[in-house]
Amino acid sequence: MTRPAKSNLPFHRGNPSIVKVSFAQTLEQERERLLRLVADCLTQKEEFRPEMLLPLAGKLRQTVDDVLRRQAELFSKEELIALQSALHRTIDEQVQQLSQRFYERRFRELTKKALHDSLTGLLNRAAFDARLNEEFLRARRHARQLALVMFDVDSFKSVNDRFGHPAGDRVLIGVARALQSSFRQSDGVFRYGGDEFVAVCPETSGAAIENVLLRLHTRLQTIDGEISVSLSSGIADLTAEIASPDQLVQRADEQLYECKKLRRRRQAAAR
Repeated sequence: MTRPAKSNLPFHRGNPSIVKVSFAQTLEQERERLLRLVADCLTQKEEFRPEMLLPLAGKLRQTVDDVLRRQAELFSKEELIALQSALHRTIDEQVQQLSQRFYERRFRELTKKALHDSLTGLLNRAAFDARLNEEFLRARRHARQLALVMFDVDSFKSVNDRFGHPAGDRVLIGVARALQSSFRQSDGVFRYGGDEFVAVCPETSGAAIENVLLRLHTRLQTIDGEISVSLSSGIADLTAEIASPDQLVQRADEQLYECKKLRRRRQAAAR
């Protein structure tokens, strides 16, 4: 009696349990291969872009076709269809995740750009309005202190006229850095507009800000050895009679105006 030839297949079709294990192993191996291929494609690019999706999906589907050709004799037609369907789902999931990651990152970038000043990197006026309103409501709700400080670069127009606008930009950048390093991380420092800056200081009194201004004055001296930089400031405390964030801003602006008037009088007297 002649024995049947020994099969070279990794399983025998007559044993369903072995077929199931082999199918699952093959599927898992090919899924891992697809994921590695995705990772390799991404590491070859400095930055992922949406236009990469179509070529990447095509490359992955070609990989699936190669797998099906290799496995054509190992699985039944139904199993090959199931393998193709499962691997295509893996491709679709990867492409969807990549697309979502890109648009989430773009959303974060656009949000940051919308709320940050492009020159100094500080948060801008829109971010200031939102933060002040938030801190105002919190201070009122919990009966806490809140201080607002407005700054103006003294004689900034003369800096631009004498040294040029690039020098003026360097001054604004230097002032922004000096402000950030002088205030606490819990405070908010913003470019209000032009050569004006503002700081929102929760749970702080105007008297405590005076120490900050002393540190700030020292740091301003190191901005530019050629240009003398100084700031006028106006401080406002949240008091019972202030009914809105706008009134707090108005109070700080009034104090800033008085500070600038006093500085001009001193300069005139010195002449």
